[in-house]
Amino acid sequence: MRDSVPDIGNHLSIGVGTLQETAISAKGFGPHNLAILRHMAMNAMQKEGSKVSLRGKIKLAGWNDAFLAKLLAQILKCDCPA
Repeated sequence: MRDSVPDIGNHLSIGVGTLQETAISAKGFGPHNLAILRHMAMNAMQKEGSKVSLRGKIKLAGWNDAFLAKLLAQILKCDCPA
């Protein structure tokens, strides 16, 4: 799977950070929907501001409800056109 990725920029960090190769949802729109959610989560973690690594932020969001709430609030605060 990783050999088919042309660049090793953001694609590799998503695969390593979230283990997307092991995801079970492979029917219908599941993979597309999860890709969108992963992208939103990555953007929120990159905008977060602390100097913790991406992997550290993923772990911290799993351990600390306040940090997870901060990330979710950042995702829900959308400037998208209606």
